[in-house]
Amino acid sequence: MRSFIVGTAGHIDHGKSALVLALTGTDPDRLKEEKERGITIDLGFAHADLGGGVVASFIDVPGHERFVRNMLAGAHGVDAVLLVVAADESVMPQTREHFHICRLLGIPRGLVALTKCDLADAETQALAEMEVRELVAGSFLAGAPVLKVSARTGLGLDGIRRCLLDLARQAGIAAHAVRLTADLKRLTVDLQRSREHLVTAREEERRRLRRDLHDGLGPQLASLTLKLETARNRLAHDSLADTLLSDLAQRTQVTVADIRRLVYALRPPALDELGLLSALRELTLLSSDQVVMHLDAPDCLPELPAAVEVAVYRITQEALTNVVRHAHAHHCDMCLTLDETAGRLSLSIQDDGCGLPPSRGVGVGLFSMRERAEELGGTWTIEQVSSGGTRVLARLPYLRSQTVGALVVTPSMVPQEE
Repeated sequence: MRSFIVGTAGHIDHGKSALVLALTGTDPDRLKEEKERGITIDLGFAHADLGGGVVASFIDVPGHERFVRNMLAGAHGVDAVLLVVAADESVMPQTREHFHICRLLGIPRGLVALTKCDLADAETQALAEMEVRELVAGSFLAGAPVLKVSARTGLGLDGIRRCLLDLARQAGIAAHAVRLTADLKRLTVDLQRSREHLVTAREEERRRLRRDLHDGLGPQLASLTLKLETARNRLAHDSLADTLLSDLAQRTQVTVADIRRLVYALRPPALDELGLLSALRELTLLSSDQVVMHLDAPDCLPELPAAVEVAVYRITQEALTNVVRHAHAHHCDMCLTLDETAGRLSLSIQDDGCGLPPSRGVGVGLFSMRERAEELGGTWTIEQVSSGGTRVLARLPYLRSQTVGALVVTPSMVPQEE
């Protein structure tokens, strides 16, 4: 069974409690004072089985203006509102007050019960219905049914139950959609975090492989080549041996060259040979004969994950290439900063060139820079500078877990949809 919470609303003595009693068989006015004075003072509660596995839980609120705080307590958090308007009195001050409170609370759905129809003729009922529709026009109740009912005669009670069951189904669909949206957001965050861990693990493994190949297998093969040459010299008198050893030496040299290419492809060699800061300075020097380059960076950097180092290096490399080839710039300023509190590294590359073309597409280079930043949970933007030129800005999280050596991503680091 699923519970569907319905809150009443309306002017005093318009028949809210009587309608709840007629629908549920339970009198919501339980206090002695309420029965003696004939008005609702505190919140009342009653339940009715609507069928289809749905139980309507009614919260009956007081309609007197002095008890509006109790009304607020009851109306907050309901699934639907049952706005009660007496046909013989139509819209009254507390009808308007309760209705506006429901709007402010963001109640998403409801219906209107035109009560005491046994006490009003058809013309009076039509006039009351017209005033109700004018009141709710443009609100969440604009398209809601206005049902003519009588708690005393039972008129329209089945219609109220059917409408409540329809509203309960709508609420169920809406709640399911909300849960799906929340699950999707959670899965998106989990997927992004998994992606960041995979990228970080991949780059750490590449760094390890490069070191092993460069410091281990490469020297061993080079040593083997020398020994083959020595053996060839020793057996120079044997033409067959000389031919075989020459072929082996050549094959070994080709293998060493292949390993060297593999080592360079795994990770930019400058990062391991020079470190990130010196590697960035080397990039600026390579382009300084065409554009005046200036690098503003800390004197030293903390130990960074391999993935962050590669991302900073490759983004800088691609951005400087664009400056030299396309920007027609004279100066280019690079700035690398660390926010240790947030665990975030920022890279800014700004030139004084011609700026972005009016109809630019997203090329492979721009897409690659954005992808490198976002796969680490960072952000990447490119923008036109008001003074002329272009600015590329990348922000990357760089904190490292002390236990598993993986990138730590806090909720504030996860990119938000703009």
